[in-house]
Amino acid sequence: MTRPRVIYEAKPGSPLVNLCNSSGAMTKVLADALVPIFAGLLLGYIAGLRRIMDNQNVHNLIVFVMSFAVPCSLFLAIARTPRAALREQAGTMLVLTIAYSVLYGLSFFWALRPQSRFQTTPLTLS
Repeated sequence: MTRPRVIYEAKPGSPLVNLCNSSGAMTKVLADALVPIFAGLLLGYIAGLRRIMDNQNVHNLIVFVMSFAVPCSLFLAIARTPRAALREQAGTMLVLTIAYSVLYGLSFFWALRPQSRFQTTPLTLS
């Protein structure tokens, strides 16, 4: 059996090794925050299939979940995360913040153009 060719071998203490070691902890943090949300979505879907819940007054439930439950869940996940783990992800956070800000700015000003074919309307249930 031949050994697979290694393109890059990380040395102990290098940023790549630190990222790989901390990614398991970060994955656990994200899973702890997001699994209850997706479990709730699945339960809601099953309730709709079994006709336990109708879709007539679901707008209030969506507003509650998106305005209160999800932000509280994400805040608690971040608050419970050790500060060292958050500091390790500071570079990633900075890159994502800059990328999202640039994309938001571009799309915002593109939508404000007078010849824009698209109207900016809120994406809520009516």
